[in-house]
Amino acid sequence: MSRRRRQRSDIGAASTSWKGGVTHDGKGYRIALAPPGHPHAQSRGRIREHRLVVEGALGHYLQPSAVVHHVDDAIANNTNSNLVVLENDAEHKELHRKRRVLRAGGNPWLQYLCRTCGPLPFAAFHTSRPGRRLTLCRECVRRSNRARR
Repeated sequence: MSRRRRQRSDIGAASTSWKGGVTHDGKGYRIALAPPGHPHAQSRGRIREHRLVVEGALGHYLQPSAVVHHVDDAIANNTNSNLVVLENDAEHKELHRKRRVLRAGGNPWLQYLCRTCGPLPFAAFHTSRPGRRLTLCRECVRRSNRARR
């Protein structure tokens, strides 16, 4: 069986299997072809579609450290009303922390969320270890330490 050589007309938008240049990565994000010369395009000239949508709305490129958050947590929903730009990943993690506290019925600006007790004031948590995730309050840490002994 002879194989037909690909013609120039079979590549890109001229191909019969062209789907608009949008693919998906392994995490479910839509990957689109970046405009020529885009400074943050990945290999093969592609970029996550939600970054292109935000850049189009703002009229300038995003910083590489900027994070685009999907408000409804549906990563395939790339409408302007569903996207929020955050300065960096730390700000994005803080947003998610505050959302967890709010869902548990607490005040996200005054409380953290203990895995076992629920929302508690900041003072109830260990603050001697900066950068460490606060998932248990002091009392729960004491209880777990006593149980290990």
